[in-house]
Amino acid sequence: MASRGLRRSEGGVLLLLALAFGAVFLLVELFDSRLYFVFPARHYSVLHTLLERAGILVSFAVFIANWEASKLNRNAQSLFIATGFLAVAAFSTMHTLSYPGMPDFLTLNTVGKGIYYWLFR
Repeated sequence: MASRGLRRSEGGVLLLLALAFGAVFLLVELFDSRLYFVFPARHYSVLHTLLERAGILVSFAVFIANWEASKLNRNAQSLFIATGFLAVAAFSTMHTLSYPGMPDFLTLNTVGKGIYYWLFR
């Protein structure tokens, strides 16, 4: 007979996870003045590009994993998820390349163009 609710081990894991998140939030609240800093504007484009590339790599990795999984188990859902993450990686790449400060991508780079690519993904 299937049990309803959480098992004892699952409840303990959830409690431990809740305590860990609570401890992190408490530490952030206690040390907020030391954690806050202003990133110089001249380095923002570099930071933005690096963080976007990390997201592109994760999206592409999920695409590859699901693409290979769809070959193994002949599952249409894996193929659907794979193509979705490939689209996310492609539009994130276009967003990164169209950000002002980067070389022009197809047309003149503007803030609006970068935002449109970001919203479309």
